[in-house]
Amino acid sequence: MSPLRWVWRGFDRFFGIDWRPWWVEVWVLVLVALVLWCIFWGQPGNAIIWWVAIVVLADSIGATIRDLTAPLHKAGEILVYNSVRWLLMAAINIVEVALCFAALALYYGQGFKPPITDGSMAVYFTAITFSTLGYGDVVPTNWQARALISWELLAFILFLVIKLPLAVGVIKVKEKPEWP
Repeated sequence: MSPLRWVWRGFDRFFGIDWRPWWVEVWVLVLVALVLWCIFWGQPGNAIIWWVAIVVLADSIGATIRDLTAPLHKAGEILVYNSVRWLLMAAINIVEVALCFAALALYYGQGFKPPITDGSMAVYFTAITFSTLGYGDVVPTNWQARALISWELLAFILFLVIKLPLAVGVIKVKEKPEWP
C-alpha cells in the first residue's frame, strides 16, 4: 500500500473525512510545491532541479496522454462528475508544465545570454515562451537552450492547444450528474 493510502485511511478513521476523491489534486499540488521550491530555493545547474522537473513533467504528460486517449475508451469508463474540477485540473496541469520548464531553464541557465540565474528570471522566460510572445532580452546561446525552447513550445501545443479544448469536449460529452 502506498503512504498516501495510509493517510486516507487515517483521515477516514480518525476524522471521518474521505480524501480519496481528491488524491489527484493533492498529488499535483505537492508536485507543484516541489517544483516551486526547486525554482526559488535551488541553485542553478543543480542536478536535483533537473530530475524533479523531468519527473513532474513526465507525470503531467502521462496525465495528458490519459486524457487524450479517454475518448477512445468504451463509453462509461471515464466519467466526469464535476466539470469545474476537470477544468481546474487541466489548468493546474498547464501551470505545472510551465513551472517544470522554468526549473529546466534555471538548470540550463548558463546557455542563455544573459544567464538565467534566479527563479524569477526563469519564470519570466517560461511565461514569455509559453505565451509565444517572444523575447529580445534573453537569447539561447547553445544547443541545449535551443532544444529546451523547442520542447517547451511542443509542450505548449500539447497542453494549451490540445488538452484544454479536449477537457471542455469531454465535459460536454460525458458529464454525469453528482446525485443518484
